[in-house]
Amino acid sequence: MMQPTIRVNLDSLVANWRLVARACPGASIAAVVKADAYGMGADRIAPSLAHAGCRRFYVAWPSEGARLRSILGQGADIVVLLGADEEDYQLMREAELEPVLNSPAQAGAWMRTAGTDKPYSVHVDTGMNRLGASPSDWAEMSAIAPAPVSVISHLASADDPASEQNSLQLRGFQTAAHLWPAARRSLSASAGAWLGRDFCFDEIRAGIGLYGAGPAPRSGPAPACVATFSASILQTRTLETGDQAGYGGTFTAPSRMRIGTLGVGYADGFPRSASNRANVVIRGERRPVVGRVSMDLTLIDITGLPAKEGDEAELFGPSLPIEDQAQAMGTIGYELLTRIGPRCRKVYVDALPE
Repeated sequence: MMQPTIRVNLDSLVANWRLVARACPGASIAAVVKADAYGMGADRIAPSLAHAGCRRFYVAWPSEGARLRSILGQGADIVVLLGADEEDYQLMREAELEPVLNSPAQAGAWMRTAGTDKPYSVHVDTGMNRLGASPSDWAEMSAIAPAPVSVISHLASADDPASEQNSLQLRGFQTAAHLWPAARRSLSASAGAWLGRDFCFDEIRAGIGLYGAGPAPRSGPAPACVATFSASILQTRTLETGDQAGYGGTFTAPSRMRIGTLGVGYADGFPRSASNRANVVIRGERRPVVGRVSMDLTLIDITGLPAKEGDEAELFGPSLPIEDQAQAMGTIGYELLTRIGPRCRKVYVDALPE
């Protein structure tokens, strides 16, 4: 019996890394591999990118960084976006991790404990109001942490090229970066790379674009599909007019119809919000989800199709773009990728040797 499967095309992953590089010539392209490489498996994603030439990797937490160091070994820069506090310092030193310092207090604690010889970066907030040193703290931050590897910020509305906030944050970042003239400058993640060369600076922190999701460039090729999520039909049945299906009877058959029961549910990362809203592709056709998605099972309409037990349905992938599916569920591609559950089988198409 086939469990739900996520197929990860590592060749497409590397192609997307190179696509970002072409959008920002002269900038280095770091890879964001937090949350187990957006659910795709850091143990395969990171080495494929390292083999292609990526040398700098971002994670969220020190524990993620330590695991990544065990995967990549020496030679790669591993940067912890959320910084570190005193309980993390030993792990940071042992795994040779570089913290992003997000406030004067965090910077001061790191300098007192780690000293000035350990690499670090600083994060300045330019309008997202989430993490990073506020503009009123920039001067203090530069005095406490005068020699970072990088100064970074993060765009709040890069997915909307028309947003005025992009240019406001750009100007703010340019002002902040003058306080650290020798540091590498990094403002943009994947979506920012598509905004134009003014947003590229010295480094792009490529995340969702590597995995074939998120905003696409305004011109030129879009990122290639990397992940295909699929599940198989476990059983088919016929509903008569008026029959209900699934928990709560939220779907009522409008006429005689066939449904298929897929072996996938919200425990596998196919959200309950897909209930009566999302589609799948089976035998080349888009077909709707009917009834509530349950923990292990999802019902689909297969009326008029010769679908049978064992047939595979695509939940997202080349025939059903992840962003289309996410929109139907009222969410974003990032969430669908990172929700993929541990029960799902991962199958990799290996990156070709250079």
